[in-house]
Amino acid sequence: MLTIGAAIIVKNEIKNLERCINSIKYLCHQIVVVDTGSTDGTPQLASKLGTDIYFFEWNKNFADARNFAIKHLHTDWVLYIDADEELSYKQDNIHEIIKDNNIGGISVVINNYTDSNLSTSKKHRFTRLFRNHKNIQFRGAIHEQISDSILEQGFNIVESEITINHYGYIEKNSEKEIRNLELLSEEINNKKDDDFLQFHLANTEFSMKNLDNAKIIFEKIHNSKQLSNAQIEETKIKLAQIYLAKNLFQKVIDILQFYSTDIDTEGLRKSIIGATYLQNKNFRTAKEFYSQPEVMQSNLVDKSILEKANTIFEIMQV
Repeated sequence: MLTIGAAIIVKNEIKNLERCINSIKYLCHQIVVVDTGSTDGTPQLASKLGTDIYFFEWNKNFADARNFAIKHLHTDWVLYIDADEELSYKQDNIHEIIKDNNIGGISVVINNYTDSNLSTSKKHRFTRLFRNHKNIQFRGAIHEQISDSILEQGFNIVESEITINHYGYIEKNSEKEIRNLELLSEEINNKKDDDFLQFHLANTEFSMKNLDNAKIIFEKIHNSKQLSNAQIEETKIKLAQIYLAKNLFQKVIDILQFYSTDIDTEGLRKSIIGATYLQNKNFRTAKEFYSQPEVMQSNLVDKSILEKANTIFEIMQV
């Protein structure tokens, strides 16, 4: 049977690491943890949990740190996962998938929780399992990628229903946000026409509530040919949220003139339109949008907002 190992890079993750390790230890023959400068006892905990612990002097490059980690794995395949994540869905036929000599990578679902009640989340796909091959390496100082390297070696990447829950967005971490902003800015200086980096820079500015900065970047890339359809939709959604915050109501309506096949995104799109009509005291039209099935079912829509809107509709006897 082919073996799977995990590569984790950490810094001050003592609150999260045990949950992560417990979720993957059934699957992994070896777990490598690379510490980049913890001061909270994370390395000691990693050792206690039975992982192989190594140390890497942080050089502001995530790809270098991840490549250092996989260098210490002796397994046939690599799972890369972060300490604030947890392997949730355990696909039974994973060993059947990795036996196929044409497959070099497996795409999984990343479920990003955005609130402490775990009631709202956003999903995306990412290649997190790949062959341990000397020429398959991460690239990029931040938002590092492995897929291009896999494809260049002639392997295929297949989708799976394996799910990783990510809890890192629940609590704001200003240190990480500032670090990401600096790394993205430096990377963009070398790759000024890379809309993928611009997209992540805008998201970081948005997360830090630097809405004017985020607006400028999102407006520049909202029709980019470099981004995926999901990234374009996310860009337009966040632009609409910025416009709504600035009371630019017609711009909200204009930027949201699309339909998403993703029910979570479509529900959020309609809820923002509903909020626009609500702020303009067009209660009847607002209720029509808030009552749409996609809004009710969307994991991206905060249900407490719907409750507040319904209270307003009751008061206004709509």
